[in-house]
Amino acid sequence: MTNSSRSVLVTGANGFVGRALVQRLIAAGHKVSALDTAPDPAPPPDLQRFYTQDIGLPFEIAEPFDFVFHLAARNITHVGTVDYAELQRVNVTGSENVLRAVAAPDFVFMSTSKVYQQAGQPIDESSPTMPLADYERSKLEAEYALNALFAGKRLTIFRAVNIVGRGQAEKALVPVLFANAHAGRPLDIFAPKTSMLQLLHVADMTAAGAALIDCGGCAGIFNLAPAAAIQLDALAERIVELAHSSSQIRYSNNKPAQYSPVLAHKAARQLQWWPAASVDDILQECQQAYAHA
Repeated sequence: MTNSSRSVLVTGANGFVGRALVQRLIAAGHKVSALDTAPDPAPPPDLQRFYTQDIGLPFEIAEPFDFVFHLAARNITHVGTVDYAELQRVNVTGSENVLRAVAAPDFVFMSTSKVYQQAGQPIDESSPTMPLADYERSKLEAEYALNALFAGKRLTIFRAVNIVGRGQAEKALVPVLFANAHAGRPLDIFAPKTSMLQLLHVADMTAAGAALIDCGGCAGIFNLAPAAAIQLDALAERIVELAHSSSQIRYSNNKPAQYSPVLAHKAARQLQWWPAASVDDILQECQQAYAHA
């Protein structure tokens, strides 16, 4: 283990997870620079440098870093669509551009657990992949591209489950449900109500990044997930309860749901990482954020 300060570049630094990671690593004493498509209007005071860059275009950064955390991506969350060509331009070509642009012995790519085949069996890092939607397909393509380009160096891939926490935009599932509950609008549930969800607090996600640096870097794929899960209908009911809402919960999908729990034993063994926040911790925090908005 080492506690020495490292130079770190975080791409996607204005995003929900990126901003939290920048703050976490600065607080840990690392020299952190950031990259995003637009300047941060309120950058952390100890940020080393901010690079404004569309990663879908080739670029160069002369400054070397010890670690690059590549979080920048075009995402599809609870609502909205993105043309696949744009997903490929940013998520695949953009990842290749970042890798080529920055000299760093350790490159950390933020992928998703949704690249795995959902077959009703527990999922570890050796489980087969079968992404069903365009976003996760682009993430898996980016993994392949980075592996081809980064051969012989330390490439770390984080495959995380649903990341949730205070400050998340009202496009992801949990913020959408809270917003509707507080507004008294119906909560429309389109997925099977028996679907099981693993929710990872954003602070636990950033703790994994800090743990990776502390151990000096570690190549390979790491699932990031809590052991516990919550059923979708129970999640909606708990949100309505916490919001003291009279919102109706409307289910439109009664199909049975398979549960493929994502296992994070490898991260526990090699990174000494375990999620600290429970599902109710996460929901309580989100409720407090809306109550004081």
